[in-house]
Amino acid sequence: MTNRGVQFEKQIVRCYRLRDFNNPDYMDGVVPATQHLAAAFPHSTLVHRDEISLRGEGLGREIKADLWVDGFGVSVKMDGVVQLSSAEGGRTASTFEKVYFAVKHLLTPPEQEQVRGMIRDVRELPTVMVSNTNREKAKKRNPRKYSMATDYDSWKEDERPHLNESLKHSFDIDSFRIATIEEMLTGRLWFANSKGVADYILTPRYFKYIDRAYVRSVADASKVDIRGKSRGGISSGVVRFDTKI
Repeated sequence: MTNRGVQFEKQIVRCYRLRDFNNPDYMDGVVPATQHLAAAFPHSTLVHRDEISLRGEGLGREIKADLWVDGFGVSVKMDGVVQLSSAEGGRTASTFEKVYFAVKHLLTPPEQEQVRGMIRDVRELPTVMVSNTNREKAKKRNPRKYSMATDYDSWKEDERPHLNESLKHSFDIDSFRIATIEEMLTGRLWFANSKGVADYILTPRYFKYIDRAYVRSVADASKVDIRGKSRGGISSGVVRFDTKI
């Protein structure tokens, strides 16, 4: 089954190319989103990420652009609460590190120490855990990982609260929080000078350039926390960013 988000993106591309704004088969939000895009770029070339070889561009699937209009990257979001990111510790810590070095000159020494400590904690998030309720499933589906798994329930009760407290203190630092949300929205640090960067955001309610004012509005509506993510009965610690678009 096609992911709803991908289906939404592809219907926008179709609607933009055909200008069939009265098509009743489109998902809710496709037509208004396309109309916003067409008002800003009335006669442009629109390309979906599945229409190019990301590997050929030296990119993976985790880029921030879903579409390109005249070469500008566009991130597409459906209305409501959306997930900006949900990634394991290693990847998230690397992103935090890029942001940290970009804003380090704006941080006081205690703030620098706080952020560095948080990054170390995130980098060491466990990736192979199993909860009591998932033991049978994990043993059946992932016997090798199950044999190495640590106890998820103990981690959730004993370690996760302290990790989230450290994360909260780091995100109370305004410059670090804003820069991190900008990176989650755009990928301007991670994908610099490539097609991976999202310059614009497109939703059923608006089409906007992702500038500092927009980033701040999203940051003010965002929540970040560390939680467990399970696949096949095996849980890993992830850092999740949720926001309201």
